[in-house]
Amino acid sequence: MEGFGSFLEKAKKLTDTMGKKANVAIDVSKLRINASQIQGDIKKAYEKLGEIVYKTSVSNTDAHKLIGACISEIDDMYRELEKVNSKIDNIKCLKKCRKCGYTISEDAAFCARCGADMREANDSKDKSDSIFIDEQTPAFKAPIESVINDINEDDEK
Repeated sequence: MEGFGSFLEKAKKLTDTMGKKANVAIDVSKLRINASQIQGDIKKAYEKLGEIVYKTSVSNTDAHKLIGACISEIDDMYRELEKVNSKIDNIKCLKKCRKCGYTISEDAAFCARCGADMREANDSKDKSDSIFIDEQTPAFKAPIESVINDINEDDEK
């Protein structure tokens, strides 16, 4: 009887572990859907920006304020996308290389792409959800390049 109780306990632990992993997979899927929606919104904003530039160029009107507002909107969407991607990385125990922006394992000592030493970053890493992004941050530039590539690929089709 003792063997059967041990078996049941192990089965319960296994079921709990599988349930937790399923919840993680669901959370990651929801975040990926959110990221995809944001990327679609970014594409639409670029199209809107292009339309504004075209129409104001044709009509020879000054649209600096309107263009600035559109650019600000796009920047805000990139920041939101980076937050979503950061949440995905946190759930999957990943982080970005501070030098090149490549996604690596949270416990990696060196970046697999550029070889940057990640050990000191691990010691002082803040686990909060807040992140700072500016134009010089590789993680900020990567989504822009991705959207531009997507747009160029769509044009080629």
